Amino acid sequence: MRRSVIRPLLALPLLFASSSLPAQAEDHPLGAMLDPHHHSTLIYPPAELEFHKSGTAHVRCTISAAGIATDCQSSASQPDFGLAAEQMAYSSTFLPAYQNSVAVPGTWEKTYT
Repeated sequence: MRRSVIRPLLALPLLFASSSLPAQAEDHPLGAMLDPHHHSTLIYPPAELEFHKSGTAHVRCTISAAGIATDCQSSASQPDFGLAAEQMAYSSTFLPAYQNSVAVPGTWEKTYT
């Protein structure tokens, strides 16, 4: 008999916590992300492929409310890797950030190896 009283009491805090989460999510914008259906591929730089070089590139872009990369900056172990990552971002489509169900400008970043 004691178990049947304790289980509903344990569920009450979870019920109240889960009902307050959507209100908090609306306060912070959801970040921009690469559209999985409309993006170009990252092309490995032919000059680096010829010399069997590998490396990394980190690209960070500002994404407009229309889902277009407007300002991209990259840092890479080889310049060709950074250029390839920027080219991929500029030629791709993004899902913009949303705040209160309205598309707003946001940022997107990714590291490629």
